[in-house]
Amino acid sequence: MPGRFADYPVFAAVAARHHARWEVTHHEGEPVPYRARHRTCEITLASDDVEILGFALSAFEPASYVRPYAPRAEEAR
Repeated sequence: MPGRFADYPVFAAVAARHHARWEVTHHEGEPVPYRARHRTCEITLASDDVEILGFALSAFEPASYVRPYAPRAEEAR
């Protein structure tokens, strides 16, 4: 099939499994063709093996960050 590559079924499974947090892409002809960009922070992981990338995405947890909340009523005055 045109547009598909040898590891496409594995790539599609990894992309589907991690789609909530990661945008997983494939770049044909690159030395490191598999990349994943975290959807909420500026982190990108790359690998030449899609299965290894899948394991890394499963194990990787980005650092938490402080979220701004609405001020208390007494602080808002």
